[in-house]
Amino acid sequence: MFQKVKKLIVFIFVVSISSTGCQHINKSKVNSSNTVPEIIASRIVPKDIIATNLSFDASTGKIQYTLPHAAWVRLRIGIKNGGALLTHILDWEFRAPGNHMEQWDFKNQTGDVYFGQRKDFIIVFRALAVEDKRNISWQMINGYHKTPKIDVFFPQSIGKTKDGHPIVKGVAPIRVMVHKEDNRWLTETKFEVGLYIDQAFLMEDEEGRNPFTYQWNTEGLREGLHTITVNVLGYQGEAGTKSVRVFVEK
Repeated sequence: MFQKVKKLIVFIFVVSISSTGCQHINKSKVNSSNTVPEIIASRIVPKDIIATNLSFDASTGKIQYTLPHAAWVRLRIGIKNGGALLTHILDWEFRAPGNHMEQWDFKNQTGDVYFGQRKDFIIVFRALAVEDKRNISWQMINGYHKTPKIDVFFPQSIGKTKDGHPIVKGVAPIRVMVHKEDNRWLTETKFEVGLYIDQAFLMEDEEGRNPFTYQWNTEGLREGLHTITVNVLGYQGEAGTKSVRVFVEK
């Protein structure tokens, strides 16, 4: 259910292309058709702005687009086919009319996990018209919140590597906490929690709570570093993500 809901909420543009006037643009400098990133631009409500000339250069991480009007822009990157949301390049940031270029370094939000070895990305673009051009500072408009901030802990880790990554063994609880400033509105609108290991789906809970704890059984995993990605998905389209590295000891 999590993957279905995630497509509806986080990547709503993917399942609504025919009914919402969405653009589905597939431009990239990757040659293999199996690894060409998807670029999705949406028009869900009347004040949504459709950008033109959307493109993504998978060799450099450059995303280019043209806006016909001033807009608040949200730009997310995830893994195709129901995979994890990896990062936000823009989180309802103001952009003037004209041509724009955004740069992705192929890392997560905090810059400590690298995803450049993959090519099966989905780039999700949405722009809302700036209605009052005299005020270009963000404020919540009609229920649009910025990305909820989350932290991920391993409360029963047995130590840390020399690089500071937690070390776990056997059954290792993963604890997810939504920041205090986001907890109230996210809880009121309801949310889900999804976990991925090395970008592969691990589990989901349709009734998220804060804090959230999952008993992660590491048996069967190879010894070494793994990446845990947590997605927190609000039922009104909000999506928080956090990726951390953890060392599994056998």
